[in-house]
Amino acid sequence: MRHKSVLFINKVILFLAVTGLIISILLDFLSEPQTTNRDSCILNLRMIDSAKVSWILENTDWTEENKPTEQTAREISPSTLTGLLKGGTIPICPDGGTYNLGNSLEDPTCSLSDDGHHL
Repeated sequence: MRHKSVLFINKVILFLAVTGLIISILLDFLSEPQTTNRDSCILNLRMIDSAKVSWILENTDWTEENKPTEQTAREISPSTLTGLLKGGTIPICPDGGTYNLGNSLEDPTCSLSDDGHHL
């Protein structure tokens, strides 16, 4: 009799462990796309920022003594950066946000920054 109750308890514990594992995998699977899209957007913003820095270094005479100010900041257009980005195009936010390149002193931003899409 005791052997049957130990076997039953082992089966219950095994069932609960497998059920818990399945639930954790499902929860991870369901929450992953948002994180992946947000991370992809942040990576896109970093690529845009790197292209902006490359463009600034190639096309300005800013030095340590001649630092940029709000008055000397330059607007950066998408066509300015396309040659510096892989594929020759500005990346697209995977969640449908829009990118604002900003001027040469500002970080690029995404319209979904309130959802974690920011540098």
